[in-house]
Order: sequence, then structure tokens, then C-alpha cells
Amino acid sequence: MPTPKILVAGTGAVGGYFGAKLDQAGANVSYLARSNAESLKKKGMQVLSKMGDHHFFPAQIVTSANDYQGNPDFILITTKASGRVDLQNWIGSVAACGCPIVLLQNGIFIEKAYAEVFPKNSILGGIVRIGASRKEPGVIEHHHRGELVLGAFTGGKSAAAITLSEIFESGGVHCEISTHLELERWNKLVWNASFNPLSVILGGIKTDELIAKHTDKLIAIMNEILLAAKKFGCSVPDDLPQKNIELTKTWAPYETSMLQDFKAGRPLEIEPILGNLLVAAKAVGLNLPIVESCYQEILKIN
Repeated sequence: MPTPKILVAGTGAVGGYFGAKLDQAGANVSYLARSNAESLKKKGMQVLSKMGDHHFFPAQIVTSANDYQGNPDFILITTKASGRVDLQNWIGSVAACGCPIVLLQNGIFIEKAYAEVFPKNSILGGIVRIGASRKEPGVIEHHHRGELVLGAFTGGKSAAAITLSEIFESGGVHCEISTHLELERWNKLVWNASFNPLSVILGGIKTDELIAKHTDKLIAIMNEILLAAKKFGCSVPDDLPQKNIELTKTWAPYETSMLQDFKAGRPLEIEPILGNLLVAAKAVGLNLPIVESCYQEILKIN
């Protein structure tokens, strides 16, 4: 196989970590950066991990997709999901080659916008299971896990997802293929819609304190997500909330991604994690009072 060329949009914890793993797999990895392009050019990208540190200099570092040289085989979107981005102006010039676009982002119903703007590109979604944080520009601290689930927005088997998973696997990332991406996103939302906003609303607390003091609040939100998932035809297991609690107990205490963003003064992923769900629920006459209350609280804080 020729050396795969991959453009990673975003240099935060997710983009930094998985870009480094792709580099370890032998891929030609470039970054579409925002504010820290010059720092990356000078220092490169570094991942600090108990599983092994890795430092590399990306093939290209650009602040505009117009400046990317050549055609990538994949575009990985690792920035925080936001409906405010003009997708065509952001990545349109590089996506014009027709390569797959892969959303390694949180949230529900996020692939649709890409599919509408880029109808000739395969749109893949990626469920990220990782504990990581950006210590400083170009320096990522990896705390635990680091797996992916990939699937096509259109469902079914995806040759692009299989190819990308093989690249990730060769770099040491366990990567599953799903033929039901929507279900995988609902499964992840059960955790995200509870732990993320509550970690901010309840005073900036880590996962261990959330579980120790507020399990009832976590479970209440998770149960509403289960209700919504079933309304949209996705049978999320009824025992997933308790399994999420037990699994999170096994991890070293850490700050959720939303709490990290809040402390750093960055925009929070409120709409993809909570807002999109509430809009869709209201459209089908579904009332989610606990999620709605959580949404209003986090809006006040943000």
C-alpha cells in the first residue's frame, strides 16, 4: 500500500494523540491548525503516555486548507463539533479531491451537515474512547484508553472505514468497525451528556467525585438518553448507565473534556452533546426535562 496521506484538522488532545499514532503507523500526517501552527513547526507534536511517548514533526502544518499541498487520502476532523463552522470555506478546497471525511468528534446527528455540503465524499464517524488532555500547544498527555469505533454515515460496510482501521491498528490503536454508526453515537452520548456537563455545573469536579457524590444525577440523565435513543429506533442496553458508572470507576480520576475546555476558556460542546438532542426530541414530541434543565444550566455558565 502506498504511504497514506492524512490531514488532521485540529491539534488538541484527540488530534494530537491519534495523529501521533498514525505517524507511528507510517502515515504521512499533516495538520490543519488554528492558533498554534508556528509552535508546531518549531517543536513538532509530542504525546506523553505510560504506554510510550512519541514525538514527530508533521509533514505539513497549514492554517488554511488552501495551503495544503497535494491530495490527502483521508481528512480527520478532530476539532470540537460546532454548527457555526462554514464547512466549505474551512475544508472545501482539500475535500474537493473526493477523499473520505472522518469525524472524530462528540455528539449526535453531526454527520448530516458534512454529507449535505460534501455529497461526493464518503462521510465516516468515529467514536473516540480516550482520556487525554493538551498540556500545552503540541504536547498531549495521554491518561488512559485510546480506542476507536469507525462507521459510515450511510450505514453498512465501508471500505474506507476498513482501510483507515487497518492503518490505525498498525499504529497500535484498537479500532472496531460498526455497521450502525448511529447506535454507537447514542451509546457514547449516554456518558457524554451526563459526565461532561455535570462536571462543569457542579463546580468543576473530576470523574471520581462525580460518581462518589452525584451518581443519582448521572443515572437520571443517562436514563433520559436511553428513552430518546429508543424513540429514534436505537436500542441502547438498559444496563448501560450502571455499566458506565462501574467502568468509569476503574479509570484514574480525570477532568472531562468539557471541564478542560471550560477551564481553558474555550467554547463548550453544548449543542452537539445536548442541544442537537433536544431539538430532535422536540420535533418528535419527546419531553426530556432533566436534559433540558442541564442544558439551560450549562448555557448560563458558558
